[in-house]
Amino acid sequence: MNGIKIQVQEVTDLDIVFGGWAMELLPPYNEIPEEFRDGRKKWNKLISTWFFCGLKSCKWMPKEGIDTGKALRHIKAILR
Repeated sequence: MNGIKIQVQEVTDLDIVFGGWAMELLPPYNEIPEEFRDGRKKWNKLISTWFFCGLKSCKWMPKEGIDTGKALRHIKAILR
């Protein structure tokens, strides 16, 4: 994700519980690097597993400057 500015948006507890805002929370499709669009990266598999099976134990190592809790809330709201 070289040169991509990562913006983690604030989400409310209601966003996480009810979802429905994925298109507002995701970047525009044309801004997503091509390598992630084909669905064959380890990150695509991780999200698919998280969505369909849940994750039992993960240790998250965010990039410098990323708030882990805020980022995970953002992802949870998208998955719902």
